[in-house]
Amino acid sequence: MDRQGRTPDELRRYQVANTIFEQLGGTSRLNLMIGAKLFTALTTDDTPHGGASFRFPRVKSERLGWVNHFQVTLNVLDEYEIRFTYIHGSNCDVLLEQGGVYAEDLLRIFEGYTGLTLTMPKIYRVERG
Repeated sequence: MDRQGRTPDELRRYQVANTIFEQLGGTSRLNLMIGAKLFTALTTDDTPHGGASFRFPRVKSERLGWVNHFQVTLNVLDEYEIRFTYIHGSNCDVLLEQGGVYAEDLLRIFEGYTGLTLTMPKIYRVERG
């Protein structure tokens, strides 16, 4: 146990969640770029290997319809399972579940399904000659 009374298993789950957030650009960037909030480390029995989730202001995506929640869980094969949901009131509509996602694909998949941008384009300065 650490100073806050967390077991080694809980610490590992928090590390998994932090890794997922970093692979998406970090919680600061997620908040700044899309207004994400309620960053959560998943530590329930349903996700024995850990995971992360966050909410963001609802958007109407061409591929999913209304969406405002994203969840990523780590599976036994060291791949991610993702879930897009729309939470409204006490209802939670699951819009898409997909397994077999690699870390390098998380950002592209999130941007592709939601239409939201998490990366800033590179701006090049052109010298006039």
